[in-house]
Amino acid sequence: MSSTSFRSVVDAWDRDGAAGGNGIHPLPVDSAEWWALGEVQAEQVADYAGAGDLVIDFGCGYGRLSIPLVNAGYNVLAVDASQAMLDGLLERANAADVEVGTLRSDGSDLGIIIDHVVGERAAVVIARAVLIHHDYAGVEAIVDNLARVLRPGGHLIADWPVDEHPRERRDWIDVTRWHPHHRLAVARAAGLEPVDTGDVSVWRKRS
Repeated sequence: MSSTSFRSVVDAWDRDGAAGGNGIHPLPVDSAEWWALGEVQAEQVADYAGAGDLVIDFGCGYGRLSIPLVNAGYNVLAVDASQAMLDGLLERANAADVEVGTLRSDGSDLGIIIDHVVGERAAVVIARAVLIHHDYAGVEAIVDNLARVLRPGGHLIADWPVDEHPRERRDWIDVTRWHPHHRLAVARAAGLEPVDTGDVSVWRKRS
């Protein structure tokens, strides 16, 4: 199996979760800086969702962002391909005395699961430090599913960097960079329109 295939990326994150989660993220898990980053990222959601709205944290890891989102008053569904990371999130949520709904999915089946199990569309889907590790085909499939679970007018917030000299990642911890026109075409094919076109991009689902 190629080291850059969709499955290999998912498997690598699962192995890292089982090993304690410090092999990838630049900040040590559970450090003050790690939690502070989650707090900052959670604050951005207030521009696009209100208290009680469903917010899906896709690629949630150990809950650096999910737990602050719950504390901010959102109905949070934390989604990750790694059961080890979801277990770690639940441990941290219990320690923080908060309740977080969890779902195991690599994104390829998320639309179907939300339709048939959750039965509610999200106001916001967050994908931080997720799309950057997948190749173009993998991102296209994930974005299509993330858009599917948004309600009309809902927003996707995603690390999705662009470059005038784009390239796919060379291995699973490398970063894929997109030409702006390519990224826009993929987003629009999924029913999304740009709100903020930075590397941390925001997209609105068409009504």
